[in-house]
Amino acid sequence: MIKKFLLCFFSILSLSFAEVTLSGLVVDYESGVPLRDANVRIVGTKLGDATDISGSFKIDILDPGSYEIVVSVIGFEEASQTVSIREGQSKEIRFELRSKILELDPVLVLKERSSVVGFGPKFLRIPGSASVVTSRDLAKYNDTDINRIITRIPGVYVQEEDGFGLRPNIGMRGTGVERSSKINLMEDGIPIAPAPYSSPAAYYSPTAGRMESFEVRKGSSQIKYGPQSTGGALNYISTSIPRDFRIKANLFGGQFNTYKAHVNIGSSGETFGYLLETFFDQTTGFKNLDHAGQNTGYSKADYLSKFRFNTPKSFTIPAAIELKYSITDELSNETYLGLSRSDFSIDPLRRYAASGIDEMDADHTQTVLTGVVKPLANVDLTFAYYKNEFNRNWYKLSKVGGSSIGSIFSSSANDHPAYALLSAEDTSNDVFQIKANNRMYKSTGFQLVANSRFSLLNSYHNLMVGYRDHSDEMDRFQKVDKYAMRSKELVLTTTGIWGTGSKNNRFYYADAISYFIEDEVEAGPFKITVGVRAEDISVERKEWKGDISGEGDSWNDPNRELTPSVKEKKLDVIVSGIGMVYKLNPSFSLISGIHKGFSPPGPGVDEEDDVKPEESVNLELGFRYRVGLTEIVSTIFNNQYQNLLGDNTQFAGSGSYDQFNAGQVNINGLELAASHIIPIGQKFIPLHISYTFTSTEFLNSFESNFEAWGTVMAGDELPYVPKHQLFSEAGLEDKAWSSYIRFRLIDAMRTVGGSGDIDSNFSTDVVALLDFSAEVSISTSSRFFFNMNNIFNNHSVAAARPAGVRPTMPRNFVAGVKITI
Repeated sequence: MIKKFLLCFFSILSLSFAEVTLSGLVVDYESGVPLRDANVRIVGTKLGDATDISGSFKIDILDPGSYEIVVSVIGFEEASQTVSIREGQSKEIRFELRSKILELDPVLVLKERSSVVGFGPKFLRIPGSASVVTSRDLAKYNDTDINRIITRIPGVYVQEEDGFGLRPNIGMRGTGVERSSKINLMEDGIPIAPAPYSSPAAYYSPTAGRMESFEVRKGSSQIKYGPQSTGGALNYISTSIPRDFRIKANLFGGQFNTYKAHVNIGSSGETFGYLLETFFDQTTGFKNLDHAGQNTGYSKADYLSKFRFNTPKSFTIPAAIELKYSITDELSNETYLGLSRSDFSIDPLRRYAASGIDEMDADHTQTVLTGVVKPLANVDLTFAYYKNEFNRNWYKLSKVGGSSIGSIFSSSANDHPAYALLSAEDTSNDVFQIKANNRMYKSTGFQLVANSRFSLLNSYHNLMVGYRDHSDEMDRFQKVDKYAMRSKELVLTTTGIWGTGSKNNRFYYADAISYFIEDEVEAGPFKITVGVRAEDISVERKEWKGDISGEGDSWNDPNRELTPSVKEKKLDVIVSGIGMVYKLNPSFSLISGIHKGFSPPGPGVDEEDDVKPEESVNLELGFRYRVGLTEIVSTIFNNQYQNLLGDNTQFAGSGSYDQFNAGQVNINGLELAASHIIPIGQKFIPLHISYTFTSTEFLNSFESNFEAWGTVMAGDELPYVPKHQLFSEAGLEDKAWSSYIRFRLIDAMRTVGGSGDIDSNFSTDVVALLDFSAEVSISTSSRFFFNMNNIFNNHSVAAARPAGVRPTMPRNFVAGVKITI
C-alpha cells in the first residue's frame, strides 16, 4: 500500500501545469528589510497573496496577459506595478515601500490589539525578543500539536505528556513548564487560561489546529500582559475574517486512524464581515493497552464564529465592533499513568491495563466582544469583554493497592508491591482507586486601552494606557470510585460520593484590578519603551472539610451545608521594565532590556502557609541583523529569582497542591535564530536554524516536599530545563510544489534537581526527531500534501512525569488535500 501511495505521490509531482507564477519580494525602501504580511493583489481578479517573514509572495496565474499588481502593508505607502506575462513564462518583481505615519482604521486597530508583537515597522523594532510562527510556517507541516509548532522558537521549552499536544507543558527562559502555568497564555490578545490567578496550573490549551499563527513575546516589552511577567507570553491568533469571500478546507487522514478536518467560510463588505469555522480531530491513539487493546486516542471538535460591524470610511468618528464565540468539546482516553523504565525499554508504547478506562471529558466556551472608537486620527480607544468557561472531568487512576501511582515507579526494579497489580487479570475488590478529577473554571474580564501617537520635542511617541478588571474561579468537586479486575476487565466495586474525601470539595476565587502605562519613544536611531504595570490581587480559598453527620469525620459535606474554612491573600504589586533598540544602520540594531518578573501565589493550603510571590529581575542584551533574504537574531538573558515558586500538583508531585518558595535561583541563557533564502532560478531554498542554551542554578540549600525539587543543595540545576535545544529546517520551493525537512533536538533533562553528571534513572533521554513534508498543486484551488513525522521512529523518554516515563510519538504519516475557493 505504501509503495502504491508513494508511486501516486511522485507521479503527481511529475505532472506539468498550465499556470505561470508571479513571485517577488516586498522590502523596506530605506533598509531593504523584507516586509511580512504585505497584501499583494492583482487588480480586477480575486488572486492575491500575503508575504511571509522573508517578504516573499507567490501567485499562480492561469491566463497570460497584462496585470496591475498592488501591494499594501500597514505603516507603508501603497505601491503598484503593471506586468505583462506570456504563456509559459514566470515573472519575478520587487516592491520597495516607503514608510509613513501609521494611521490605522478601526478594523486594523482590532487586528493590532489581538497581537502581542504588532506588525509592519513596529514588529521590526520591538525592544525585546519577539517571534512569530506564521501561517506559511504552519502550512509547511500541517501541525496541530502546539509542542511541534513552537519548538522552532528559541527560548521556549516544552515537555511532552501525551504525544498529541492536548495538554502542553510550556515554559520560557528557564521558567517551570508545569501545565504552562508560568507563562501568559492568550488567544487574540485576551487571557485564555481557565483561571490564571486562582488556579494557573489548569490543564487547558486552545485548539492549535484551528489557529492562523502564533506569537511569542519575551523580555521587558511583555510586562503589560500579566500576571506572569518573568518568562513571556504565548498568543494564539485565530483565523481572521477574510477581506473577500473565501472557503478553505484542509482534509487529511493518516496512521492510527487519524482523521482531521479544518473548514472555514467568510467574507467582508464595506461595513460587515463574518467567519464561520470548524476543526475536527480524532485518532485511536498509538499506545497499546494490556489485555483489551482499547482506543487510547481522542476526539475533539471545535467551532468558532466571528461577526464584525464597522462604520463606513466616510464617518467622522470611525468605529468597529467584533463578536467572537467558540465552543470546544474533547473526549480523550488519556491517563496519568506512564511506564516503569524497565518496561519502557521493552515496549515504550505499552499501557498498563489498570488505566484502561481513564478518560478526559472537557468542554470550553469563549465569548469575546471587542470594539474600537477613533475620536481623532492619532487616538483610539479599545475595549474588550471576555468570558471563558472550562468544565473538565478527568476520570483517571489515582491509587493502586493503597499506593499513589507515582510512588509505584520510585524504583526502576519493578519491585513495588503494587506493581504486579497494574496488569493483573484478576484482583480482590477495591484495589484500584479511580478519581473523578472534576473541575469547573470560569474567568471574566473587561479591559480598556487608550492609545495615542504624537510627536513631541523631536521624538515620536506611541503612548498606551490600559485598565483590566478580571475575576476567575475554580470549583473542585470530586469523588473516588473503587474497582477490581475481573477476567482482565475493570469492574466497579464501590461507588464514591461526590464532594467527600480529602481535598475533594474546594472553591478558589480571585479578583485582580490591573493598570499599565507604556510609552514607545523614537528619537533618531533610538527606540525606548518604558512600561509600568500595577496589580491589586485578592485570592480566596474555601474548603468544605467538616462532617455533616456530626460523627467527627472530615471532608464529609457534599452539599456544602456547613460553614467552610476560608483562607485569603491580598497582594499589591508594581512591575516595571525598560527596553531599548539602537539602530546602528538600516540593517543592524542592538536590543537591551531589564524588567521585574512576578508570579502570584495562591492563598496557601494550611492556615500557617505564608507563600511569597515569585519575583525576579530579568535582563537581556542582543542584536538583530536583517538584510535582503538574511536574518539573524541573537539574545543573551539572565533571570535572577528571589522566590522561585513551585506548585505540588499531581502532575509534578504528590497532588497536595502546596506551594513552595525555593529562594534564589539564577538562570543564564543564549537564544539564536537565523534564516536565509537561496534563490535558484524560479526555485527557492529556505533555510532556518534556532538554538537555545540555558544554565540554571539554585543558590540556596533547602528541603522540600515538592517531588521535582526534594533535597536541594546550592549549585544544583533545576529539573526539566534542557541545557541545549536545536531546531533546523531546509526546504525546496517551486511554482507547483514544495518540500521541507526539519530536525528537532532537545537535550536530556534532569527530572529532579541535582548537579554533576545526570543520572539516567532521573533524567529524560536526548530527543532527536526528523520530519519530512511535501505539497503539490492539483489545480489553482487545491493542493495535495504528505507529512511523515519522526522518520527514524525514535522512541525516547520525553518525560518521567506524571507517574512514570512516557515516549515521544512514534513514526507516523498523514496525507490530505487543501482546498481554497
